[in-house]
Amino acid sequence: MAVETRLIVVEGYGEKAGLEHMRSIANVRGAGFRSTIRCARGGSPSHIVQQAVKQQDFSAFDKRFVVFDADKYDDREQERVRDLTDRSEITVIVCAPNYDELILRVLGASPPFGNAKNELGRLLGGPPEDRRSYEGSLSIRLLNEARSLEISIDELLKIFDR
Repeated sequence: MAVETRLIVVEGYGEKAGLEHMRSIANVRGAGFRSTIRCARGGSPSHIVQQAVKQQDFSAFDKRFVVFDADKYDDREQERVRDLTDRSEITVIVCAPNYDELILRVLGASPPFGNAKNELGRLLGGPPEDRRSYEGSLSIRLLNEARSLEISIDELLKIFDR
């Protein structure tokens, strides 16, 4: 039986670390698929989608996902992303207003947030770009509780569902 492969291309290193942590606690061993998380190193949503398309050119993946913040996702970008994903069968997950604030809400912090990345690092007890920072704070219980309140969390966790 062939193992299904999943590619996840994220906007930045914080998202990459967070998704690596989610993958590690979602009990995906023996789930019949393998996931690869790559960082696009910022850029517009269409740039992130293009990175996923390029990855497909080098390696065949059964499913592909892109994860980015809503802050640069204006009407023009939505059209560009739609054109790229229609041709490439890529699932888009938008974190509103951004990934850092999404995780802050899951952790129980209340807006408004000054510098969300700094606040997230403070709550995690380490830099959000380091997967180990999430280990003591972001549990599967918290994530599962947030699924009904935060559609993006539900979509992110579904990547790792069987």
